[in-house]
Amino acid sequence: MLLSLILIAACVAADAQVVEPQNLAPNPSFEHGDRYGPSSWETRPAPGSISEFEWVEGIARTGRRSLLIHSEEEYSISDRWRGGYDRSINLQPGTEATLSAWVKTQDATGQAHLQLYIIGPVPRGEREGEILCQQTGGSVSGTSDWTRISLTVTVPERSCYVMPYVGLRGAGMAWFDDVELIGTPATPMPAETTYEPRHFEELEGYEMVMRSNRYVLQAPPGLAHATASVPFYDATARWDVTFRYLDEPDGASTFRVLVNGNEIGSVVADAVEGGPNDPDEVREVTFADVDIQQYSTITIVGEQNEGEYARIVALQFRPVGTFQGEELSPERLSPPPNLRIYQSPFQRNEASLMLIRQYWQREGQDFAAVSREIEKLQTPEELRAYQERVRARLPEIFGRWTGESGSPLNPQKVGAIELDYCTIEKIIIESEPGLYVPIHVYIPKNKPLPAPGVCVTMGHSAAGKQYRLYHEFGLGLAEKGYVVVALDPLGQGERTYWNEPPEELGAKGGPVG
Repeated sequence: MLLSLILIAACVAADAQVVEPQNLAPNPSFEHGDRYGPSSWETRPAPGSISEFEWVEGIARTGRRSLLIHSEEEYSISDRWRGGYDRSINLQPGTEATLSAWVKTQDATGQAHLQLYIIGPVPRGEREGEILCQQTGGSVSGTSDWTRISLTVTVPERSCYVMPYVGLRGAGMAWFDDVELIGTPATPMPAETTYEPRHFEELEGYEMVMRSNRYVLQAPPGLAHATASVPFYDATARWDVTFRYLDEPDGASTFRVLVNGNEIGSVVADAVEGGPNDPDEVREVTFADVDIQQYSTITIVGEQNEGEYARIVALQFRPVGTFQGEELSPERLSPPPNLRIYQSPFQRNEASLMLIRQYWQREGQDFAAVSREIEKLQTPEELRAYQERVRARLPEIFGRWTGESGSPLNPQKVGAIELDYCTIEKIIIESEPGLYVPIHVYIPKNKPLPAPGVCVTMGHSAAGKQYRLYHEFGLGLAEKGYVVVALDPLGQGERTYWNEPPEELGAKGGPVG
């Protein structure tokens, strides 16, 4: 009797330990992300679409977040969100896989639905892999509460990676949550990767220098040949290997690229004509269908004639299929010992982004908190009180204001441009004593003054406030009746510094030219 009870208890325990299938969908409830949107998901609007895509907070089946598509009309194809674009998901060929999600709709004249793209190898000469399957399934229209939709596919042969989609075809609104992809996982096709000069770990004769605004590996003149080697930390696969080099005008260098000591190709860099003072050019050559195992040693051998440097720019690897070569034993492919936590260049780059991603996540949370606070405002009195609180906080955030510090601006008007609808005044102010800031002030004509003001701070253009897009932005605001102040940040426009000032500026060239 006791034995029977023990056996029954064992069976019950075994049944209780049913393993839940792994959900392969990335960030399935859309809870993670930053100010740029949900992690691992991106928008795929239809051609010509002006639909709204939103990472919604406060409408969700579980958690706090969902994905929204809000469309005013029907386009040639669906508006969609997609995951897996980083090639991080793959399914075992010949097995079944089910994609499901929960959808909530409002006034949907078309269909809210799912799609599963299964992508094969990249055809020669193409950037994207062949689409092996793009099955659509599930359909919800009209106005409905959260409803589960799903589709099931048989994974075709040659699958390299898969991408789940959620979409809306037609006008209306659709929210999506709790995506689930259940199937037999397989190793996905790896992403493209680039090995730059800083990644090469064994240098014989080569050294890393700055050349033509980029780091390169170069061998000094007179050296018969030099070698640069790097362990291949990425996945075992078939790759197209693109070698990028500097072609110099005054001679010829010969490069040979080897994988585990076996040459996969070579190139003679002698296509650029000219003399020693003429600029060199970045050239490239691609060696196709190279089978490379993880931890293989990639070596570049550079040979130069007199006056040449055999300069290396980068090695780029693009996956084109599964590994079909002869596999070497792990003993022959063991990477050299080192103290790195992250081995591959891709992992190191991802690790280098941890801080900024944390910042983006915090920033996204702050933006969401501000939006929630603004949405609670119901009356003009509440709005004015909110504005006063914001104004009171600004000095705490940005520090002291000019005027409060006792530093006069000392404005100097040095010119003006008259247009039909505004005047652009050229003014120099002192943000601190002796620190000059050139600004453009766009003053609208035929509009009431004083007017609302906008301070335009510049971004990525070396031309600063003179850059066409920034200038057009100021003109557009002035035409609408705003007064606009556009300034040059330090290091841009008229506030460029030089380590060695051009001769015409003199030895004491300052931040204002």
